[in-house]
Amino acid sequence: MIKKIIFISDHYRRRQERNVKILHGLISPVFMGLDIEVEILPDTADYIDEKKWAASLDDIGRSALEDHDLSDTAVIGFEINPIDRSFLDSKDIPWVNIEIHPLRFLEDLYFSVTASIPFDFDLLACSEKHIQLAANVLKLKNLESEYEIEENALLVIGQTPADKSIYFDGQFKSLLDYMETLERLSRDHDTIYYRPHPAETDQKVDEEIMRRFHAKSLPEIGYYDLLSVNQIQTVCGISSSSLHEAPWFGKKAVFLENRIKQFTHPISLKSLLNANELWFKGLLSLESKSFPKEEFVTQDNLCRDIFGYWSYKTPFDEMNKKILDIYETTTIAKAKADEAHMALTSTSWKITEPLRDFKIFFRKN
Repeated sequence: MIKKIIFISDHYRRRQERNVKILHGLISPVFMGLDIEVEILPDTADYIDEKKWAASLDDIGRSALEDHDLSDTAVIGFEINPIDRSFLDSKDIPWVNIEIHPLRFLEDLYFSVTASIPFDFDLLACSEKHIQLAANVLKLKNLESEYEIEENALLVIGQTPADKSIYFDGQFKSLLDYMETLERLSRDHDTIYYRPHPAETDQKVDEEIMRRFHAKSLPEIGYYDLLSVNQIQTVCGISSSSLHEAPWFGKKAVFLENRIKQFTHPISLKSLLNANELWFKGLLSLESKSFPKEEFVTQDNLCRDIFGYWSYKTPFDEMNKKILDIYETTTIAKAKADEAHMALTSTSWKITEPLRDFKIFFRKN
C-alpha cells in the first residue's frame, strides 16, 4: 500500500530545484484529504555534476535514489533521469514523469506525460483541431505584417550547448556535427536565416553557421511571427521544440538528428489534475469508491507564468511592448524638443545682445 508520494527532478542536472518545487505546488493538491504523505525529495545537490549527468543520460552509474527509503512510495517527477527510472523499475516503484510539451503556442503550456503504470494518456490529450486553431490564431495576427524576408528561405535553429535533447553517442552534439545535411538543405533554398538560442548559445557555432552559409540573422522578429511568414519554407535544427511546432504553421520541419525524443500528445494542467484514474487507481491503486470528487479549474497562461514564456507573447506582453514603444518614442521626441529649445534660446541671445547694444548707442547719439 502506498503511504508516501515524493516529487523528484533530474538530480544530476543543474538548476532543477525550482522545477520540482513548481511541479509539487501544481500537482500536490490532488492528494489533499488522503492519508498519504506528500513531499519533495530532500536535497540531492551532492549529485550535481555535468560528467555524472552525461553518464546518467546513458543510464550508467548509481542512482541517487538508492540513498533514500522508498518503501511504500510512489514517485512523481519532472524530467526523471533515465538512471532513476531504471532504478524505480527495478524496485517496482510506480512513477509518473511530467515534462513541458514542445508545443508551446497553445493557450498555456501543456505537458508530455509518461508512467510506469498502464494508462492511455491519449484520453487526456487535446485534439489536433484544438492545436491547429491555436496556430491559426497566431497566423491571423500576422496577416498584415510585412517583414523583409526573402523567398524560399530556410530557417536554421540553434540550441543550447549542453542539453539532454542533443545528447547522442556519448556527447552533446552541435549543428557542426550535421554539416553534410545542412549543405544539402542550403542548396535547396535561396536564402538561409539563422536564429541562435535566445538564452544560451555557442558563439563559435553561431559564427561558423553564419560564415559557412552566408546566413542572415533575424533578431527582432518573434519566432511565431516567423512561422507565419510564407517566405520561410523549411525549419531545421537538431531536436529543438521549435521543429515540433513548425508543421502546424505549414512549414517543413527537418530534424538533423533522427533519434530525437518522442513526446505524448499535449495534455493540459486541468486534464492532468482531474485524471482520477491515473492518480488514484493507477499510481495509488485505490478503489474507485475512494476517489475524491474535486473538479479542478485552471486559468490561461497559469503554467506559462510560472515555468516561463520562451518565444510566446501574450496579449498583455504585446500591449506592454506597445506602451514601452510609445514611451520610448515620446522620450526621444521630448529630448529633441528640449535640444531644439536650447538651440533656439542660444540663437535668440546671440541676436538680441547686439541689438540691445545698438539701441543704447542710438540713444546716446
